[in-house]
Amino acid sequence: MSSTDLPFPKPQSRIAPVTRLKTVLFFGVMLVVTFGFCLAVLEFSLGTYYSDEQSGKWSAFHATRGWTLVPGTYWTKPVEMFRKFPIRIDERGLRAHTVSSNVKRPASLLVLGDSFTFAREAPTEKIFTQQLQVLMDRQSAGVEVLNAGVPGYGTAQELLLMRELREQRGIRPGTYLLMFFTNDILDNLCLSYGNLAPQPARPCFVTGEAGELVLAQRPEQRLDSNDESLTQTQPGGGQGFRTIAVARGFAEEWLQSKPSLVRMLGNVGIHPQVPRLPGLLNGWYRDDIALRGTALTRALIRQLQLEVEQSGGRLIVSIVPSPFQVYPETYLPLLQNSFPGNPLVARFSQDMLRPQRLIRDICAEAGIPFQDLFQTFAAHNDTGLFIPRDGHLNEQGHGVAAKALFEFVMPFVSTHQNPAVPTVAPRS
Repeated sequence: MSSTDLPFPKPQSRIAPVTRLKTVLFFGVMLVVTFGFCLAVLEFSLGTYYSDEQSGKWSAFHATRGWTLVPGTYWTKPVEMFRKFPIRIDERGLRAHTVSSNVKRPASLLVLGDSFTFAREAPTEKIFTQQLQVLMDRQSAGVEVLNAGVPGYGTAQELLLMRELREQRGIRPGTYLLMFFTNDILDNLCLSYGNLAPQPARPCFVTGEAGELVLAQRPEQRLDSNDESLTQTQPGGGQGFRTIAVARGFAEEWLQSKPSLVRMLGNVGIHPQVPRLPGLLNGWYRDDIALRGTALTRALIRQLQLEVEQSGGRLIVSIVPSPFQVYPETYLPLLQNSFPGNPLVARFSQDMLRPQRLIRDICAEAGIPFQDLFQTFAAHNDTGLFIPRDGHLNEQGHGVAAKALFEFVMPFVSTHQNPAVPTVAPRS
């Protein structure tokens, strides 16, 4: 065999490994660059179209109530929405509905509440007061539903607002619906939800020796950063990667109704955390807070009832449950993991409906019709009804609330078609 017949390797075969390495590095770099570019485009798009913003400030200091809504047309874009939508506050300081002005409604239903009633997170046509109005109109009830919800308000401020609407605006509806939420006990005591710090911006009442209401603190024109109920979202809100925040928001809303998946995540070492102890626990499961708060809330509701009946109306009360109560199989393990050994978590796990029972007792003592929305919400807990980390109702939650409230309210509004007649409704 001659030397020319020997199978010498070709020169290019010796550099093939280097070529393959370059190819891998090239495509790897291109993949990273492409992913980074797509992420940047997505972040820019979400920064433009998916941020938690609102136009201007909707509230202003009020010497009696602490703060009041400023009339005008605004827009808002909550963090869980892809589009912004308008919110109009009318000249009375109430969130306006999208109803025709030529519809005659001789009677009215005034809904008192806080941010759950005002419902900044939902378009007007989706909030439960607007849906309640539509259901009323279908039944030709002849009732106008007035949304008197103000973010951050407690029962004391709702009482003061009711007085102002009656005395300055001549609003004397036949039926008053007080929407109570589990954080109202801390609002009434003028305490922040997280650390129970006193809140100077709120009007504070105490009960006297005979159980009467005594104004102990007038509002001051300053906010406390610890009171999250008084913070106002400004344009440009949102920190960190919005893509991650959006994905997390959708995942949390989906997972809150999937306790089995939450347990599965825990089994593989993933333990989501509750950022702070909920106001539900701080308000109703600390004996000293619950004792003072329940006594004060009782006095406020009785005073509200007295003034409503003196003006010829009827007071009814409905309580909105907390998502921690509606989804206990999801949130109780999160609370236990976030606050191990905390006695408030243990008390909550043993008596989750304590707020509802205490408010029911207050209403029963006073002969006030009462509705507990817990059972209705619990019957629909296979879907998300609340906005995670926010706690307010989502659009599905508003729909569930509207239908249940319609059944509760109708028997009372039908008996108060002429609120001008100064009669006191008999107690049930």
